[in-house]
Amino acid sequence: MKSTLFTLTALAGLFTTAFTSTVSYEAALAARDTGDTLDGLTETVLANVAAINATTAGVSDSASEGDKDAAAEDIASNFEAITAALSSANGAVAKRGELLDRRGACNDACVKQKCAKISVEISYCVKFVHKKIGYPRCQKFIKPCLTGLVGFLTTLDKIVVGLLVYVGGLVHAILFGVVALLDTLLTGLLGGVLGLVGGVVGGLLGGLLGGGCTSGC
Repeated sequence: MKSTLFTLTALAGLFTTAFTSTVSYEAALAARDTGDTLDGLTETVLANVAAINATTAGVSDSASEGDKDAAAEDIASNFEAITAALSSANGAVAKRGELLDRRGACNDACVKQKCAKISVEISYCVKFVHKKIGYPRCQKFIKPCLTGLVGFLTTLDKIVVGLLVYVGGLVHAILFGVVALLDTLLTGLLGGVLGLVGGVVGGLLGGLLGGGCTSGC
């Protein structure tokens, strides 16, 4: 009887160890995959931001309305590609969020930094387009892009506490003059969800950008 009890106890311990190891492995894998997802998203964002900036930079201050309309049409597909990438990344992270081990390959600080990079690039790009081409003629593809960014950050904020506060201040500070032109829905999202201003933002921007950015600052 004692022998049987010992055997059952040993087996229970073995199964518990195996289960714990499996969950730990999946958690580490989720952390690594989340980092990979953010890296892939960053590559897509940077490539399309570069294309948008190249087209936008070619619009002179004296450009005709027709030229601006043409430039808007040229950059539409790039913004749509960024929106699609944000949606894909959002879905991928949401599915494995409960397994994310923030002690793994991409911890809290890692996720925040990667998200900040993505958010700053998109925000400066939008600001540059607004300055050269104008938001009204581009809103049909800029609005979904910014809404997708907010949705992605909101999903990650459920996993990494404080993400929206950390990244949201950057977005709000960069787009402060542009946000006033957006409709009520998007203003609510950026102002309400991502509202943080002050000296902290300047420090984050300085540290993150190192004095410059790839977009048309």
